[in-house]
Amino acid sequence: MAGALVRRRLGSRWRADFDGPKCAYPVVNKEFELPAVAAGSQGWVGGCRHVARTRRFKEFLIPMFSLQRLLGKDDVFLDLLEACAAEAQASVKRLTAILRKEGGLGELDAFLGAERRERKLLSEIEEQLVRTFVTGLEREDIEALSRALYKLVKTTEKFAGRYRLVCDLVSGVDFTRQALLIEQAVGILGEMIRDLRKLPPLERMKELNDRLEATEDAADAVVDLLVRDLYHADLPSGKFLARKDLYDLLEKLVDRCRDVGAIVTHIVLKNS
Repeated sequence: MAGALVRRRLGSRWRADFDGPKCAYPVVNKEFELPAVAAGSQGWVGGCRHVARTRRFKEFLIPMFSLQRLLGKDDVFLDLLEACAAEAQASVKRLTAILRKEGGLGELDAFLGAERRERKLLSEIEEQLVRTFVTGLEREDIEALSRALYKLVKTTEKFAGRYRLVCDLVSGVDFTRQALLIEQAVGILGEMIRDLRKLPPLERMKELNDRLEATEDAADAVVDLLVRDLYHADLPSGKFLARKDLYDLLEKLVDRCRDVGAIVTHIVLKNS
């Protein structure tokens, strides 16, 4: 229940009384006296600036500050997160083009540059978190999401490097099904991160996350079939290890997509 400051004149002196319950701002006593002073003079009472005039009591003037400067802009973090997601999508598209035999091995050099750009975006996000006092999304969530996106790009770059080394040993392997499922998973991730800007209903995010998990299950089933056939095939040890290593990295790549989706869903859940 709010109180009010009222002024009463006692002879040549003015008294300000606080009518109401005790308050949290710095007024030690319930009543205090203000002597009559020259017009326009300034003073300090209770830690608050005031202007006193003869036979007149003015309202306390509270110093103003910029909320925009204090709180910062969430658009900066959302722009950086969307840039991280776009870089991840571009890396996966380059990888799937190679797996479909639509791109040459010379394009593998682009993955190293993508990983460096993603690392630079991650550093910029961490720098903005240090400079910004308050963020709309929790700082831990922003950092966790940016790191999960970086790990996705890093895993893509790792697969590309390994594929360069053993491409002659896996020349007859068909990666088309895995490439299609990975593209679907990353496309769903792009939708989820773009929707963070408007914080969609939780049902919408759960729907996208269910689609992502269904894609992950399908990718795991494909890898299981490939690994089963691999164990029953009569292959030299070099070819066996090369295929098994690439299968494991593809499965890990889909798991990275699942991790990003889980973090985005958790963010929407906490802010719904």
